[in-house]
This record gives sequence, C-alpha cells and structure tokens, in this order.
Amino acid sequence: MVQNEAVLDEIDYQIAHALQIAPRAPWGAVSEALQVSPVTASRRWDRLVQDGVAWAIAYPGPSLLNAQCSAFIDVTCEPARREHVTTLLTTVPQVASIQVVAGEQDLFLTVMVADLRALSEWIRNDLSRVDGVRGIRTKIVTRIYGESVRWRLGSLSPKQQHVLSPYVPDTGTMTRPPREDEQRLMTALAPDGRRSAVELAEQIGISAPTVRKRLDRLVSEGILSVRCEVAHVLNGWPVTATIWARVPAKSLDTVGRDLVEYPEVRVCCGVTGRSNLVLTVWLRHVGDLQAFETRLEREQPELSVVEREVTLETVKRLGAVLDTGGRRVGTVPIEP
Repeated sequence: MVQNEAVLDEIDYQIAHALQIAPRAPWGAVSEALQVSPVTASRRWDRLVQDGVAWAIAYPGPSLLNAQCSAFIDVTCEPARREHVTTLLTTVPQVASIQVVAGEQDLFLTVMVADLRALSEWIRNDLSRVDGVRGIRTKIVTRIYGESVRWRLGSLSPKQQHVLSPYVPDTGTMTRPPREDEQRLMTALAPDGRRSAVELAEQIGISAPTVRKRLDRLVSEGILSVRCEVAHVLNGWPVTATIWARVPAKSLDTVGRDLVEYPEVRVCCGVTGRSNLVLTVWLRHVGDLQAFETRLEREQPELSVVEREVTLETVKRLGAVLDTGGRRVGTVPIEP
C-alpha cells in the first residue's frame, strides 16, 4: 500500500543529509555532527529505510561508467501495454532508471551496458521485442558533467558538515573493469550501501578486513559509488523534468560544468544527437519549469532548449524500485 504521508522531523532530514555527505560514516560520527546519540541516529535511519523514505545504495562509479557505455532511451508504447512494458523493464539489471513522462514518448530509460555492441544487441534482441514497444530513440552519453550524488538536502550547517569531512569518500580515476570477486561484492552491497563489512564477508565468503580493503579500493578508483537517496516527493522538490538542449560543441564542456552548480540540476550529461546536452532537474512546482528554462537561456546564452519532458512517475531510480509515492519498495542491482 502506498503511504500518503510521512512524518519526518528535522533530525530525520539531518540524518539523511549526513549520509548524503558520507554514506558509510559510522554512527558515532553522525551522532557527533547532529548532537544525538548513535543509537537514536541508527534507529531513526532504520525507520526511514523501512518506510522507504530514504536508503543507501551502491552502484557503478564514474570511472566504470566512463569506461563502459551509458545511454538515455525514449520508448513509445502501445497505450494499453505501457504498464506491462514498464513492469518488465523494472526487472532488467541494465536498466538503471525508468521514468514515465508526459511528452512525445512514454518512458525515459537510463541504460548502462558494457559497450556499444552490447547496447545494440540489447536494443535489438531484448527491448525491441518487448510486447507493446512501438518506438525507440537512443542517445549515447558522451560525457558525464555531474550526477545526482552531488545533490544535498541542505539540512546541516557548515560546522556539522565539517565533522563528517573525514568520512567523505575520496574518489579517483581508474579505467579497469571490476574483477569477478569485486563484482560479487558490489552486487551484495547494492541494496544497502551501509551494510557492514562483517555482513558482506559472511555473504560472499571472505574476511571482513578484506571486504573493507576492497571497498576502499573500489571507491577510491571510482569503480563503485555509494550514496544516500531520499523520496523526492518528501523533500520539497516533487517535480522532475528532463531538458534536452543544444550547445555549440566548442562550448559544451564549459556550459556543462557551469550547469552542475545549479541547485535544481540532478544530472547533466553530454549526449549524441541534435540535442547534445541533457539535464534532469528537480523543481518545486510544474510552473517553475518555464522560469528555469528562461533562466538557463539568459545565463547561458549559447544554450538553446530543444525539448522538455515532465516526469509523471519515477518507477526506478539507480536500481531502486519505487512506488507511486516515490518510496523504495525493492532493489534490482545495476549490472552493466
């Protein structure tokens, strides 16, 4: 059953913000920042997770994504089969996110696969054969300027955030794929990015110290990312929109880096096609979309908005399966 309301107080928001900054920080550090007991912080987090309001999730990191292939795919469905198509795609581990959109298309997918050949084969052999799919439009991600791991609730003061700074993941750059044993660890961590090394060790059959070392290495090499997510309908930014824009190639990197500093911007990527830049934004009201586009074109004169889509429902976000209220009800680990 979908809950209509969730009762969250300032401490709940502060806990979620703390874990956005340092997803695997010990409860002692979180309690120091918030000035509450570790037991209180832990219990409140467990309640948030149980209610599907917030969760920590592990997924392929920026180095792995840049070394592999990501794409945004618009899917047009037969009206009577849209729910069937959506339900089927929710179970596919290469489909990281699914949005039901109001626009020329019905579904907006974020897909992560090994390479261009794998993408072509998946579209040809799997997606195009799904009963109810009428049209497919694919754009390849050429550069990731910013992803939603940067987005913050804004509930903690600078002083509180400073307490957590020693636990902020230090992400570097690496171009190797994960080994088989590392992939098993990533899959085990995916549903709960705060699972302890002891729990993970018991599941995959290695020692806890080895788990800690491997996790530190995977995060530091950018192969693995861990982040705290919140149900967007509860955080004051309930409207999700996707904006396709055109920027001269010579200015694309500069504009892309500028746009990730906008508080509304969750994702900003360079893509193939006539529209060579895509933004996913969170807004407070549907009417804010026009004002945001106007601001974009005023502050970024080389940018032209080509198309926009408003999300009616987010069905899946980075492997987390969501209900109609945006709360997590399950997880399908991403396996590019």
